[in-house]
Amino acid sequence: SNLGNYVDMRLEFLADSGISISSRTIPKKKKINGLDAYSTVFEGTSAEISERITYFFMCIEGERHFYTIKSWTLSDRKDAYTDEVEEMMNSFKEF
Repeated sequence: SNLGNYVDMRLEFLADSGISISSRTIPKKKKINGLDAYSTVFEGTSAEISERITYFFMCIEGERHFYTIKSWTLSDRKDAYTDEVEEMMNSFKEF
């Protein structure tokens, strides 16, 4: 699918930008306000930050555009922010 290809491209870009991904959830297909979306969570490291990082990542297919929503936190703070990040991502609306 076009959305699946877009997700793969964006994840490759992250890896090429210096983020080393050590684990990742299987991308989950969902609907966000009627739009097709994929979300995944992954852990990794970056050259700029010495601690492990958890990334929340979502791609959404709009009527004419694709959208990417990313958020991150230190992995030891993941549980504290997961609900807030998911609420933010799930509130996306295309205007």
